[in-house]
Amino acid sequence: MDATAKPKKRKSGIPTGNAGEYFVMGELLRQGYDAQLADRNTAGYDLLVGRHRDTALTKVQVKTVRSQPWYVRQSQFEGDMISQITIYVLLGNEDAQQPVRYFIARNSAVAGQMSTPKNWDTAAFMSLKTLAPFEGRWDVLDSQETIQLRRPRVGSVKERCFDIYLRQGEKAATRLAVAQGIKQASVRR
Repeated sequence: MDATAKPKKRKSGIPTGNAGEYFVMGELLRQGYDAQLADRNTAGYDLLVGRHRDTALTKVQVKTVRSQPWYVRQSQFEGDMISQITIYVLLGNEDAQQPVRYFIARNSAVAGQMSTPKNWDTAAFMSLKTLAPFEGRWDVLDSQETIQLRRPRVGSVKERCFDIYLRQGEKAATRLAVAQGIKQASVRR
């Protein structure tokens, strides 16, 4: 290697992310959805999506790459974020020889299926193999899947764990449950 050669500068991911959001917007509008981009610095979602008949819009996260895997935050798969819909976009190379691919999944459907390298506490990778069953599944946006939670007896330690689960997520509730000697939370889907 030439001693004067500079290391190759890594490209910014911002244009790729923006492209993915706009591709998703176009596809949603083409399929009859109402969709709008969230403000640039909105935490937790990129688009608001719904049908004309809907009284509320759904918050949707968009993750875009040129080549798989997708980089994800583990916190997207716990607590309130578990029911969020994420659209994973595979743009392909800049030569645009392959069509854009879309994978639409609720976070709960792919939770626990990501790869986490050693020493990574907050991030992970989502593979194409994991997302393959969700390719073109725009119908996920129309589903009204809900998670039913059974509330424990009022005033009990389990109720405190349940409330923490709703507000702070599973990890925080598990820590309290373990500290209080509870072996299993009373949560069902």
